[in-house]
Amino acid sequence: MVKNIFIVAMLNFFLMIGILVYFSGQAQPVPLLTPTITPSPIPTSSSVSSPMPTKILITTPKPTSVVTPNPLAGRCIVVVDSVRYDVTDFRNLHSGGDIFTCGADLSQLFHNQHSQRFLGVMARYKI
Repeated sequence: MVKNIFIVAMLNFFLMIGILVYFSGQAQPVPLLTPTITPSPIPTSSSVSSPMPTKILITTPKPTSVVTPNPLAGRCIVVVDSVRYDVTDFRNLHSGGDIFTCGADLSQLFHNQHSQRFLGVMARYKI
């Protein structure tokens, strides 16, 4: 009889350890944002004989991200001598045709085809 009680007690002990280990892995990380604490309503029923602890619900505000559109998105930007130029509107006016590789450094190509005075013409497209 004592042996059976001991076995049942040991089984209960290992069951409790297993339950604690299982639920300890279920913890969620604590949010880094400042939480808003909202107390839950306390029951006012007269049938409650012992005081109930107040439950506190913690809600974390969701971060909002404001995306600022890039004003140069969809534009053709080239670099000549480390200076950026927006040539989007100039592409159709260029006497050599639309030879621009958007996003590229075209310094060598520019200087091979143009004199230095054309940098003055390009000044209106400088960004």
